[in-house]
Amino acid sequence: MALSISHRPPPPTKPLDPSLRGYLADEPSGSHAAQAWLRLAEARLKSAVASGDGAALRAWLVANPAAPGRERAQAALETADFLAARADPEALRAYLTAHPEGPLRAQAEAMLDRAAVDEALAAGAEAAERIAYERAVALLDESRLAQIARRKGRFSAQASAALAALARDPGVEQDAHRLFLPRATPAELPLEARSRAAALSAWAIALDGERLPRMVAEMASSRALVALSAQDAARRLLAGLPEAEARLRAHRLLAQLRPISQAAPQLAQVALLERFLRLPAALQTARAAAGRDSRSLPALREGAALEAEQGDPAAALLAAQAVSARARGVADEHAEAARTRDASAAGELCAASVAAAEAADLARRTMEKSAASAAVESLFGQAELLQRRASEMPDGCDPGAVGRSALRFAQERRQAVARLAASRSPLATAALERARRRDPDGEVRAAAGRTGAATALVR
Repeated sequence: MALSISHRPPPPTKPLDPSLRGYLADEPSGSHAAQAWLRLAEARLKSAVASGDGAALRAWLVANPAAPGRERAQAALETADFLAARADPEALRAYLTAHPEGPLRAQAEAMLDRAAVDEALAAGAEAAERIAYERAVALLDESRLAQIARRKGRFSAQASAALAALARDPGVEQDAHRLFLPRATPAELPLEARSRAAALSAWAIALDGERLPRMVAEMASSRALVALSAQDAARRLLAGLPEAEARLRAHRLLAQLRPISQAAPQLAQVALLERFLRLPAALQTARAAAGRDSRSLPALREGAALEAEQGDPAAALLAAQAVSARARGVADEHAEAARTRDASAAGELCAASVAAAEAADLARRTMEKSAASAAVESLFGQAELLQRRASEMPDGCDPGAVGRSALRFAQERRQAVARLAASRSPLATAALERARRRDPDGEVRAAAGRTGAATALVR
């Protein structure tokens, strides 16, 4: 039952009946004492509820562990705690800890989420300006640097200096572009499923934060290979970006997605971002996504991951079984076409086998200390069956192929970092520093680190 929260001051209360207190003082064990105690407890409860005083309500609950009206007292206490905490995020977190199942929990979580978004957006202008500058100077993107210089903001002078230096030393530009793995990523995605999945993986490996909204949107693809690749890529991108940039981008995208998310894939997108930001609403959102459409693999998969992290083992096992069952369904839907060398169908079968194997492993890790070994063994059996079917396809099924394809420029990029280091150009500083901190290729990171270049341009 929803509680009606009043913001008006409580009405004045009448003092407790002195005749009751007098009787109990004189006859604490008299024939009518029990009835008197109940009436006194009821009067005190009525007074505490009317006052909205959390301390008085707690005192009443402690003093009357078995008296009628406890539910009313607890509901009033929750309302009092909520009203006292609503202006302070830390107090709201304490409220959620004290009232884990209360009817006002959703409102408190929403307030916390809004506070987090407001905080990110309040600091967002400066953070976004820094992110834009660091990306532009690492890539030596002339058009972006010119825009930053014209805006006359915090980094306009540095952008102007970089442009002037670039005009004197244009040779470093191409190598800086090569280091922005796997090149300055285009906005367009290929139509063919395997190529589209590879491009999404490339965006993640490149740590190209600007692509997060498009990447997350691809989780709604009707092709399992694309949707699951997008889900993996978004997770890797958020994990790989500098923390401040990742949180800013996640908060901003979450603020855009929440009001329009109704279908299961969109709710899964919200859950992914909430999970990354460690927001309390993530598990509930994931459950809503999985319940909205049991055919959405990204929704079921996000739910299974969150159940394993926050739910109980039984719920995690059920979620893993749901992922495995849907993976089996995807495989069955495309098995016949895959046998005719249909590349798209083979990709779906591959994605299904990977999802089933992941679900089985998740169940095993979650249920290690449980007696549900038969259920876990069944999941592994289903995963092995799908893996055998996928391996029989003409092109086989290599889960690592998509990620490795994004590194095909490795040798070219190692040569680029060597040339940048040898150039001793101040323009190379930002590209080398970015490579040292963020590049997924260990040899590139090591080569960039050996330069010992200063980071004046990034500062």
